[in-house]
Amino acid sequence: MSLISVNPSTGEEIQSYEQHSTKDVNYILTQCKTEQEGWRKSQLSLRISSLEELAGVLRDQAKEFATLMADEMGKPLTQGLGEVEKCAWLCEYYGSIA
Repeated sequence: MSLISVNPSTGEEIQSYEQHSTKDVNYILTQCKTEQEGWRKSQLSLRISSLEELAGVLRDQAKEFATLMADEMGKPLTQGLGEVEKCAWLCEYYGSIA
């Protein structure tokens, strides 16, 4: 069975995704927990620089992400751009207070 992403404005199929099995989901969740533990134990400087890098990626690709939100959720492009900027700002903010 596939999950299908549909543009709500046009009804056009954007992409389909195969569903994961329960075994695959459990494996992914285990990997996420392992990675989170590694992240938690990593040096603060690494976490800060990662957040700063993420903020840059979000801003560099803001139009692409906003377009994806518009296509998949019907969100106006300006709102999508605002969401991307908010996420980039939060990355910078939490990096600065760490």
